[in-house]
Amino acid sequence: MLHKKTLIKRIFISKDLTELAHLPSFCAEHSLDLIAQSCIQFAALPFVVALPYEVVFFGSVRAASFFLAHHELMDGVEVACIGETTATKLRAMNLPVAFVGEKAGNPTEVADAFKTWLGTRRVLFPLSSVSKESIVQVIPAAQAEKVVVYETRPKEQQFNDLDLAVFTSPSNLESFLDAKNTVPALTIAWGQTTYQAMLERNITASFTLTTSTEVELISVLNNLITQ
Repeated sequence: MLHKKTLIKRIFISKDLTELAHLPSFCAEHSLDLIAQSCIQFAALPFVVALPYEVVFFGSVRAASFFLAHHELMDGVEVACIGETTATKLRAMNLPVAFVGEKAGNPTEVADAFKTWLGTRRVLFPLSSVSKESIVQVIPAAQAEKVVVYETRPKEQQFNDLDLAVFTSPSNLESFLDAKNTVPALTIAWGQTTYQAMLERNITASFTLTTSTEVELISVLNNLITQ
């Protein structure tokens, strides 16, 4: 936790503006300079679903978009996802969501809850080429199928004079560092997976989100600038 007040003027988050519904207005209201830009780019990959499945689990809306662009869900298939942010976007795509992880920032907890909810049903996991497979690894192999539906590639970009950086995934972190950007004194990890990736690069997050939502992030930022 952070306890002393620190002057924050320039904030970076490794998400594009189009992915953010609330943070831009919060930053404008508090005269914060927001740099919202993903450090990675994506490309569709060909895939084949080999076996029937009863549940599909989406770790992100991007995985859902790439998957559904080339595959139609059969009647009766239930949709599960990592957390409420993804669920909201899936519902906007007219997909009813049967399982939503309560703490997207802690995939281990989500995995345990999902395994219990899934029972003996077969599940399909559409994934990124760099997925950590946090949920996949707790499901028995005979019960699950993985399909890599899109590729994640780095974008080399320079970001200067940052007071705080919000890293939203391990791949965004790696791309940021590989471009020789300087990590500011204050950092926020989007969840436990990103927190662990930061530790592996000798970076200790100042704060780690639990639910991995904009609402939670704004609460953290508000505490930082008003305490």
